[in-house]
Amino acid sequence: MLTALCLLLLGMLPAAAQTIEPVSPLPPEASPPAVAIVIDDLGYSNRIGGGFARMPYPLTLAILPDTPYARALATLGHRNGKQIIIHMPMQARGRPAVAPGGLRLDHGPFEIARRLVSAFGDVPYASGISNHEGSRLTESSVSMRLLMTTLRLQRVPLFLDSRTSARSVAATLAQRAGLRVAERDVFLDNSREPTRIHAQLDRLIRVADRRGTALAIGHPHPETLAALADRLPEFEARGIRLLTVDALIEIGNGQHAADTDAKARHGWFSDATD
Repeated sequence: MLTALCLLLLGMLPAAAQTIEPVSPLPPEASPPAVAIVIDDLGYSNRIGGGFARMPYPLTLAILPDTPYARALATLGHRNGKQIIIHMPMQARGRPAVAPGGLRLDHGPFEIARRLVSAFGDVPYASGISNHEGSRLTESSVSMRLLMTTLRLQRVPLFLDSRTSARSVAATLAQRAGLRVAERDVFLDNSREPTRIHAQLDRLIRVADRRGTALAIGHPHPETLAALADRLPEFEARGIRLLTVDALIEIGNGQHAADTDAKARHGWFSDATD
């Protein structure tokens, strides 16, 4: 009897164990919102491109291949802690011609591979690609399958869909090919009016606050450079993390993946005409 009483007091009997209320774990602290800002169309101006490359923030620089300052800006950006990706020209709707080195609907696997090899030769330190224009090509399931398969075979780990078409299948097929995938949420400077750029930065913050992460694309305009120089210190003060695209994906950019999965579930193949 005495032994049983001692065990009961020590909580070792089942009857005693059933009376112990489990302690609820403390909820994990929510991670602060995070954003990535990509600067597209770099390579034609060393002056404005160098301004973005020298900014003391982890921007991602998307550099056009076969441009006069592609190599210099990639090298400068890499030395200053920027992620470098190739901004690959792709066929736009209504325009069969593409910029030098770009990809068209009539390109087969060998031509796609050749042009990618050339682009990576032009842009050192590149860790992935994004689409420059491409509103037509990114809608083509045939072309995007060829591109993503080629990227995987060439061990290119990242594809960023600039979302120049609402019917783009690029992110879905990149994800299925096993690539790291991100998609654009906000264009910063479709209007170069400074107040509009600031409004788009506010929108970027709202998306990140609501969803946890957000990705914006800007362009090499003096107004964009000035707006970022003015506003990015505020991001830090508000606890908003500014990351490269790779780092944004690494912390769990789940919404982008969820969005692409949803497109697949809703049968985008039925809209494909290629």
